[in-house]
Formats: sequence, C-alpha cells, structure tokens
Amino acid sequence: MTTPPTTDRLVLGCMGLGGPWDAESYTAADIETAEKAVEAALDSGITTFDHADIYGQGKAEAVFGEVLSRHPSLRAHRHPVEVRHRARP
Repeated sequence: MTTPPTTDRLVLGCMGLGGPWDAESYTAADIETAEKAVEAALDSGITTFDHADIYGQGKAEAVFGEVLSRHPSLRAHRHPVEVRHRARP
C-alpha cells in the first residue's frame, strides 16, 4: 500500500513576492523582501510555498527562484521545500 504524500498545515502564499502587480519587472529590493519572507517561513517550520503563473504576472515565481538560487542553504533548510503551482487552463 502506498502512503499518501503529506503537506504542511501552513502554506506561504507567494503572490506578493514579485513586487507591485503593475511593475514591469522586479527589483533587488523585491528579492531582498522575498528572502526575508522565505527565511521567516522556513524558520517557522513552513516548507510549502504556493505559486501560480498569474502571481505578479509571473514575477513572483522568478523572484522565488532567485531567492533559492542565491541561497542554496534555503533549499536544504530543515526539510525539502515543496512548491505548489497552479496554472491556468
């Protein structure tokens, strides 16, 4: 019998990680803010992050990727990071 996957009870919604919705692109300040948010989530035991391709018109996913690529220690913080993604049909 297969054990179903488990997920955290708390999930960080990442809609705001890409900066203002109407901005053309994200900035270094957006990345710095996202780093703080992701680190705080991980320090609190949150390892599941919710994304959708429409969050910040795709900027939220790009910023989250920047945060993980700049800080490899975040990827192996306490537990593997789980990213949930929802795409438009």
